[in-house]
Amino acid sequence: DGMGLNYDWFFEEWLYKGGEPVYDVSYQDATTGDAMESTDITVFQTQAVDEQTGIFKMPIVFSVYYKNGTNDTKKEWIEKQSTIVHIPNPSHKKIDYVLFDSGSIILKTLNFKKGLEELKSQAMKAPLMIDRYDAVLGLKTFPLNDKKETLIELFKKESFHAIKSEILSQLNGDLSNDATINLFGMALKDKDNNVRIAAVNNLFDIPNELKTSVESLLKDSSYNIVENTLDKLTTLYPDKAKDYLDATKDVYGLGNSIKIKWLEINCHYNIKSVGDSYKQLIDYTSNAYEFRTRVNAFNALQRLDYINDEFIKNLFNASLYTNTRLANPAIGVLDYFYKTLENKSKIQKLYKGGTWEIWQKAILEKYPK
Repeated sequence: DGMGLNYDWFFEEWLYKGGEPVYDVSYQDATTGDAMESTDITVFQTQAVDEQTGIFKMPIVFSVYYKNGTNDTKKEWIEKQSTIVHIPNPSHKKIDYVLFDSGSIILKTLNFKKGLEELKSQAMKAPLMIDRYDAVLGLKTFPLNDKKETLIELFKKESFHAIKSEILSQLNGDLSNDATINLFGMALKDKDNNVRIAAVNNLFDIPNELKTSVESLLKDSSYNIVENTLDKLTTLYPDKAKDYLDATKDVYGLGNSIKIKWLEINCHYNIKSVGDSYKQLIDYTSNAYEFRTRVNAFNALQRLDYINDEFIKNLFNASLYTNTRLANPAIGVLDYFYKTLENKSKIQKLYKGGTWEIWQKAILEKYPK
């Protein structure tokens, strides 16, 4: 109203109707002939069109970046099912990479297939973080040897944690040379906890050069990192499990996650006071604790494949809560144990021995069968 402009088209497609645009994009370098000197970008809207979702009308920014470091940008209204956007290139500059909706301003699904070299250039040079991130995601489908050098170089210059974490994921624990070992070493000491945890999670072996750095994360400020590191180290070095448990014996974490992982590892490797550890895990499943602790304990006992009467009662109790973040995991664990004949008999016996209201029976009715 203040600008005197009519935005009915915008509210019609985004507010009163549903869906979102699906853009299939491709481009052609049309600067090789005498008559045409442009980059021609073809846009198809391929979303299913019905009474609730139509063809979208949106102003979209197109950018062509050239090998010489320059770029041309054009905003075009895309409101047809098929549109060709011409970006003049009279100097016949060589294209480095092309961006559609730079910065990902529009809520959409984008299908824009690019080659390896174009994605490398976009990942290294795009001004906006989200465009560099999209390029790194696009590199997923290419063999590691074809992109490894680019990923290493990009990791060193990037600051955004999601890009660095994606690079670590695509390296997939590759420690075949000093360059990747050094990269993981940098990641384990990164100031961002998201990068440190990505480094731990993507190490499937720990060479001697990195072992001290990984072990130091048992004292990290992030509970998630401490928990994942404890799990990783005891898995790779079970002979040192007792040392790692000693180093973390007084750390509990959010939802007692570290303590529960500690108890699980202690039970798994049968290290010390295992009976007490099982008892404490069962206690964590009771209604004396909030739902995060209970769910963490449910999952730990499922991984240990351990169940007793008290645990079953606590699962029944949790299954009847209105908090689905507690009830659904409890039902899932009950279903898991219900598959074996011995555990099925235990669950049935305790169900039949209980007193249930009608609404409770409706939730637990599968267990007497």
